[in-house]
Amino acid sequence: MIFVYLDMTWAIFVKATLEQALRVGVRYGITNEVPDPNLPGLCTSANESLTACIIEHVQYAAGGLLAGSSGAGLISVTYWQPNSSGTLVQVTGTGANFGGNVLQVSVGDTAAGATSQFNLAMLVPTFVYSSSQNMLFTLSSADTLTGVTTPPPE
Repeated sequence: MIFVYLDMTWAIFVKATLEQALRVGVRYGITNEVPDPNLPGLCTSANESLTACIIEHVQYAAGGLLAGSSGAGLISVTYWQPNSSGTLVQVTGTGANFGGNVLQVSVGDTAAGATSQFNLAMLVPTFVYSSSQNMLFTLSSADTLTGVTTPPPE
């Protein structure tokens, strides 16, 4: 029974950490600041795209859970533009990160371009979870981009 509690608290911790990392990525992304003046080690080039910088910030805030290129492949950044009927239409390329558009950052959202879902292995295989039955997470966070006169490259 103790192992079940350990696995459940591990799952809750990982989910909360990833949710916070996504919020950090969105908060950074909506400001449209490349390079980041608050974290000099991230996004050091002014020519770096906002999408790449958002992914770096999410990886940094995830505390190693999304490390490396495999972790970056689980993160997807999507831009949405509101249209006249009140729905959101996905936009890409130049102008995707203009003010008023919606920025969505996801982990494990295969529909948004992630390579796969976040696969959480339990700490201890128990009768409730075997090693072949890992938990799969799909998480996302979104907000409206602020308007700036010259946004960074997409």
